[in-house]
Amino acid sequence: MSKKILLADTFFGSGRHYASLLSAIGYQTDVCSNTLSDITNKLHSGSFSAVMIHIMKLSDESINFIKLIRRDFPALTIAALVYDFPERTVNVFTEAGADKVIAAPCTDYEICCIVTKIVPSDDSFLFMPETGCFLISNNFPTDFDGFGYLCCAIETVITDPSAMQSVTSALYVSIAKTMNTSAVLVERSLRHYIRQCYECGILNELFRISPERLPTNTEVIAAAADRLICKIQLFSTVTVMVRS
Repeated sequence: MSKKILLADTFFGSGRHYASLLSAIGYQTDVCSNTLSDITNKLHSGSFSAVMIHIMKLSDESINFIKLIRRDFPALTIAALVYDFPERTVNVFTEAGADKVIAAPCTDYEICCIVTKIVPSDDSFLFMPETGCFLISNNFPTDFDGFGYLCCAIETVITDPSAMQSVTSALYVSIAKTMNTSAVLVERSLRHYIRQCYECGILNELFRISPERLPTNTEVIAAAADRLICKIQLFSTVTVMVRS
């Protein structure tokens, strides 16, 4: 079973946004308000591996906030997203009990990379942060099984381009093994997901044109993998994608 993370929410919905993002790359998530009472109640009610809280500024109250969570949950990974970030903040909050202090604002990709490092996968499968962030930035919905299968397909093709030579007998089988399902279900779910995206106009940005017909699974996987590779090569000096 994948690890579970509690995301404290803000007025602007940051917690809900990050929960959707982290769910898309393979984590279980839950959301609560950014108050000590709600956070502790949630943590007591479920088996969480980590919590991400929001700290607006350095103060005695915010330091005590972290100390109390650490006192009650000594094994929990605590990440503090800090909006007012003087140089001494990191040491102060780390000494209070935070495992990771994150300077806000930061990108979705940075959040995913940080979380996969401080809450690594054990026996569960996590998608590479780049994959989920790329699809979400292009408005691909995350609330379909097909999203996970598409992420897995893109990763497989990027790491092993030969998988595209035999989509039915190789790629779908590989995805099914990874996701603990059947190759037939993978193909059908991808087809349904791609149809939904096509009918909503989501594929227009991926192909840079409005497709005149419903693209095949293979065409969408190849286009997404190509676009993602180009984006990484253009905007990053990192040539190997992050996987924790």
